[in-house]
Amino acid sequence: MDILSAYDPRQGLPSASAFGRLALCPGSFTMEKACPDESSDAASEGTLLHAYMEQLLTGEPWEGTPLTAEQVELCERAMRLLDGVKEMIERDNPGAVFHLVSTEERVFYRNLFGTAYYSGQWDALFEVNCPDSSFMMVADWKFGRVEVDSAEANRQLEALVPLVAQKEHNDNAIHQGIYAAIIQPRVAGPASVAFYDAEAIDQAEQRSLAVAKAAMDPDAPRYCSEEACRYCRAKAVCHEAAAMVQQAALIATDRDKWELFSPDEKIQAYRLAKTAKKWAAAAEYRFEQDVAAGLIPGFEMGPGRTSFTVTDPSGAFSALNAEFPEVVTAEAFAGCCKVGITELDKLVHEACKAANPKATTKSSREWLRQLLAEYGESKTTKGSVKEIGQ
Repeated sequence: MDILSAYDPRQGLPSASAFGRLALCPGSFTMEKACPDESSDAASEGTLLHAYMEQLLTGEPWEGTPLTAEQVELCERAMRLLDGVKEMIERDNPGAVFHLVSTEERVFYRNLFGTAYYSGQWDALFEVNCPDSSFMMVADWKFGRVEVDSAEANRQLEALVPLVAQKEHNDNAIHQGIYAAIIQPRVAGPASVAFYDAEAIDQAEQRSLAVAKAAMDPDAPRYCSEEACRYCRAKAVCHEAAAMVQQAALIATDRDKWELFSPDEKIQAYRLAKTAKKWAAAAEYRFEQDVAAGLIPGFEMGPGRTSFTVTDPSGAFSALNAEFPEVVTAEAFAGCCKVGITELDKLVHEACKAANPKATTKSSREWLRQLLAEYGESKTTKGSVKEIGQ
């Protein structure tokens, strides 16, 4: 491994994971290069779960951070969804046998002269051997709560397909096509699967190469939209994003009542507002970093608020009851407590799992709520806007 690869496994080239954004805004690739990496709890959990999935597939002992019961079950559901993909393929190809080729492998798309254009990292790659044919199957885990594009429309998955085909060629293997699957254990329903024959593989190669080349153009244009800016790290310094935020502030027309806006104008306002919110969050994040580093005269980071939480209620009650036995009774103390239902869900699920290994987080949660119905109350938050297909 050279020094560049050690610090940047992508070697400064576009990555398949960003192709959905780069197809919409090719200029974001160059802008993001100058932006620092951003971390989040969701990203950290995704990294952890991907590593655990790799361990499940390879059978290696797990030596990483311990997972919660919910996270373990999430990975087990991902494995069941993967099994469902295999069963689907076997129905179409009786006698199919699956061999794991590699996990979490990053490969580069190269032309005949060895020039690399982009890279991609699949989560799992299988060879599918059938009595009269053979295929490849690439899988990508998505542990987020927001449903991503289906396998047929997913640009990241499409960009992985030529990489799989090129690996086949380099390994002197001949297959009749590539299955590509998106597995989302937090989303209801089966995995999404697409099949690429020779013609579809060629089309995926042409489309993905076009995205990579457009992104690497130093003069590539930038097109701001809610979808394109959603995960872009450069939106806080992007002129086009700032212009869209300004447009959101000036969206009022000659009519001064929302009811007079047309449906299309309302949709435009809604999407502009969502983009403006993400731009504001990104700008605030970058500003706080600079203030913390002492780069903004006249500003400083104030101290965070200190909170205190009783983590041992039993011990706390014993101590207080010993001091004030007539006032801090069990009933009075219980009236000061609020049960964390998430933690109680985990505790009860562990008990249900011990009694019935097939118990799921959902079934344990439903059982607990039925049992405690008379001791608590349920509240339903407002729903969120979801765009439906036209």
